[in-house]
Amino acid sequence: MARRVRYCVAMSLDGYIAGPNGEADWIVMDPEMDFGALWVQFDTLLMGRRTFEVAVARLGAATLQT
Repeated sequence: MARRVRYCVAMSLDGYIAGPNGEADWIVMDPEMDFGALWVQFDTLLMGRRTFEVAVARLGAATLQT
């Protein structure tokens, strides 16, 4: 059975994912966004090293690794 691939990224209007110095402070977190409900839809999640490091710092490594 073929699996579905979904691409999701936060991107600025000018097409960039991060600022010139790698900052992502322009991304405003929506308090109504339920990331747990979003992530449960996936069995595999691929992210870059910097995104992973930020996620580990915020959520803890045990949350992201199974």
